[in-house]
Amino acid sequence: MATADDKKWLEVGAVVRIPRDSKRSGRALIVSVDGDEVDLLWEDAAPQARRTVFVVCPRLNGQNGSSDEEEEITLPKENVEKLLSFEKSTDGDTTLSPDLLKSRGDTLLKMGDASSAVPWYEEALLETSQIQVGSTVLLMEQDENEIKILAAEIDCLEDNTADITFVKSGSEAVVTLNAIQLGLSVKYLSLQIRTLLNISRCMLQLAEFDDNPSSRPSLYRQGAIIACSMVLEILSMEESDEDDSLRLITTCYLLRSKAYAGRAKWRAALADIDNHLERKPQSKEGHQWKTELLSLISKSDRANKKLVKSMCGWIQTATANSDEKPVSQPQNAEPPKTVYNRKSDKTFAMTSILVLLVAVVIHN
Repeated sequence: MATADDKKWLEVGAVVRIPRDSKRSGRALIVSVDGDEVDLLWEDAAPQARRTVFVVCPRLNGQNGSSDEEEEITLPKENVEKLLSFEKSTDGDTTLSPDLLKSRGDTLLKMGDASSAVPWYEEALLETSQIQVGSTVLLMEQDENEIKILAAEIDCLEDNTADITFVKSGSEAVVTLNAIQLGLSVKYLSLQIRTLLNISRCMLQLAEFDDNPSSRPSLYRQGAIIACSMVLEILSMEESDEDDSLRLITTCYLLRSKAYAGRAKWRAALADIDNHLERKPQSKEGHQWKTELLSLISKSDRANKKLVKSMCGWIQTATANSDEKPVSQPQNAEPPKTVYNRKSDKTFAMTSILVLLVAVVIHN
């Protein structure tokens, strides 16, 4: 590691890399240099596209907001590192090969900087994506509970639409080109698969610390689910080396299980880790994760039961307080008029809402 005296390049306004913890790092802006110490501001951790679009990663920077209070940190000079030379390039790198793009992403991921690695991986996917007549493409179907990746072949291209035939069902459809997530490349298929897996690893890393705003971790984990699901769909169609395919499939199930668990999709997380262990029963990491997952599920169940119990107690109290004692009527008195009881009606409405909330909380 370079000494403090070697770091002549440290100056106010420079963007550098600093550690987040023992395994991860990120970019920061130098705001002042005082002797052997440097004051810095963390850059937004959301990956910033080198082009206008991402294939997998959610576009978060400037869309979901970020804290107005930038986090400042003071470090000794020896903990501050230059950006790599290729990170400072301003020429657009429009002619870089997919292999080089992925290699640069790999270098940054090994340094623990997932935020900086993602744009290189995403550009590698864009460079290899082939959308033309006869090519196989991936599309995504999504609802509240499930994300599905479906492979289809392009039969015809016209203006901004494509006539497609789904590979597995044989059904036909017309979709916009924007609905196509990725065009598969025969030449670069292996690179696409490994790039998607590394993007999923980046998404899971980012979900662990980039929680401002609070919606970001869930969106990152959704990106990991999408990337792993893409790989599984590709491998379900391809005839490849059995050992290599098995390794990729089991890796996908393990990563996706962790992503599902982070979104409290316990059934899906458990199904994926079971699929992982079914194919790789001696997986030490798989068994460790399943033990941790079962513990998380148990804690969630206990919390849900406690919440349900509290809600039921509240409902019982609210209902009891709304009951009115009957008023005795004089003999021969006229029957009382029907009175609209707003209090009881309000209690019924609140009870109904609470019951629905309980159902949402415990449903997975």
